[in-house]
Amino acid sequence: MATLVDPGRLGFAKLFSDQYGGNPSSVIYGQPLVGYENDGHWQVAGWYGPDNSVRLARRDPSGAWTTITLPISLRVDDSHNCIALSVSPQDGRLHVVAGQHNDPMFYTRSYEGFLADGSEAPWNASIFESVTDTLAGVAVGQLTYPTFVHKP
Repeated sequence: MATLVDPGRLGFAKLFSDQYGGNPSSVIYGQPLVGYENDGHWQVAGWYGPDNSVRLARRDPSGAWTTITLPISLRVDDSHNCIALSVSPQDGRLHVVAGQHNDPMFYTRSYEGFLADGSEAPWNASIFESVTDTLAGVAVGQLTYPTFVHKP
């Protein structure tokens, strides 16, 4: 369960020291916010926590956020690690790729039909498949700044 630190804040993010000048940053490249419709508008946001693990928060149609931690952690502690989220309407999954900067990715996805379950869907790390370095079984090699694109 998320603890609201102050209005509009979900928790604490990793503060990176940028290797190109040493400027502190908590910027995350990629697609760290997605939305979908099911019994109202839902949103999912992703970021790295202070311990380098991936955090996801889901906002339900009432505006309440709940946060979970995934078993994904940064390999390299710099500000160029990316989180990308996507939803696939065809099978109702939430997709997460994270933790890479010219490295093999960490990838996981929710169970099939998660998006369709709406308010009945649980929100915990167990809804996701085991983390892998392939995209649903397809090796894609080293990545930096991945982006999900829906096929027409």
